[in-house]
Amino acid sequence: MHDQYHTNMRISHTQRIELLRACPYWAPLDAAALDVLANAVQEHRYPQGAHLFAEGDDVGEAALHIVASGAIRIYKLSPDGREQ
Repeated sequence: MHDQYHTNMRISHTQRIELLRACPYWAPLDAAALDVLANAVQEHRYPQGAHLFAEGDDVGEAALHIVASGAIRIYKLSPDGREQ
């Protein structure tokens, strides 16, 4: 995926494995499985206030986001456009 925010990996392979291991979903995986996942990780950096995606967007294969640092706000818009 190449967009305005896509960057080359800025963290090492070992750091990617540690990031995955810190997520309860992947913590039980063995080293070989974590290695495969770490190889598939794509790092993206977004400026403050950027929108990652909106409901209904085609996110393709990038359907899972792990926030390594910073924070995100998740919300849904009502039919009249108000945040819920």
